[in-house]
Order: sequence, then structure tokens, then C-alpha cells
Amino acid sequence: MLLPFLFITKILTGAITIKPNSQFVFYEEFKKGERIKFECSENDGMDYELVIHNGNPKETLTELKLSYVVLHTEAQENMKLHFIFKNTNSDSIKIWFMLPDVTKEIQGPLGPVDGQDVVAELKNTLENIYVSQKNHIAKQIIHEKNVKNAKNTMFFFFMFEFFFNVFIAIYFYNDIVKLFRSKRRKL
Repeated sequence: MLLPFLFITKILTGAITIKPNSQFVFYEEFKKGERIKFECSENDGMDYELVIHNGNPKETLTELKLSYVVLHTEAQENMKLHFIFKNTNSDSIKIWFMLPDVTKEIQGPLGPVDGQDVVAELKNTLENIYVSQKNHIAKQIIHEKNVKNAKNTMFFFFMFEFFFNVFIAIYFYNDIVKLFRSKRRKL
């Protein structure tokens, strides 16, 4: 179960290799009021420099030197954020980063909770089970009414068959008795 999750996570993340003393830049556009979550980490725990600005390199929003970061913020206006990864090390570094869809997270008592798709799927499954159970109970009530009605009908047919069989038995008894009486008279 964990292996497919890791595979899907690797597909949804970006991985870049930055050569020594070089940088990698990308940008992402955000709408006003949109929540933003940015995660990145270096494979071997080596530090790198992360600079985030809104299009003007002189107005830096954040500048960090670390090996792992998770940033949460909200766009105050329509903006384009530029993310700059700088490798100040003498070795190449490999950085994994992702900008997950925050709308797929729900707010829990301790902050955002990943897996809203799982929660939504569970909710849909439970709703389907509830509807199925409700339909089953309705069908069971209809069946119970039909059984009660059929009970009276079955009693009527049972009594009809009983009296019909008694009538047939009496009729055959009288017919056989007549047959033997008529045979005896002839002798």
C-alpha cells in the first residue's frame, strides 16, 4: 500500500539537480486569497539557499539557508512568486520540491490535514452505505407488510384446500361405498 503512494508522490514532486555555485529559478502564479504551501528538501541533508520574491529581486519575501522547508502563506493579492534555489556548496545537490494543491487539504484542530481526497472518498462511501441501508430497510418494511398480507391469503388457501380435500375424500368414500353396494346387490 505504501509503495504505490510513494510512487505517486514522486510523480507529483519535482526533482532538480543543481551544480555547484549555480541556481535554479521557477515561478508560480497565485490568485488573491489562495492558500499556498511549498515543501522542499535536499536528499543528503546539505544546505542550500532558498530565496522567494514576488517578481522584484530587491523585494525579497523570504531568504533561507537550510536543507528542508515547509512554507505556508496566503496570497494577499494576485501575485507571481519566484522561487530561487542557490547551491553554494562545492558538490551538486538534488532538491525535491512540491507545491501541493492546498484545496485538497482540510483544516484540522492542529492545522492543515493532508488527504482530503481520502476523507471525501470515505464520506462518499459512507453516504452510499447509508443510502443502501435506507433502501434495504424500506424494502424490508415492504416485504414485512407483504408477508402479513400473504399470511391471511395463505390461511384462506390452506382452509380452502383442507375443505376441498375433505369434500373429495367424502365424495370418493361415498362413490366407492355405492360401487360396492351395487356390486353386492347384483350377486
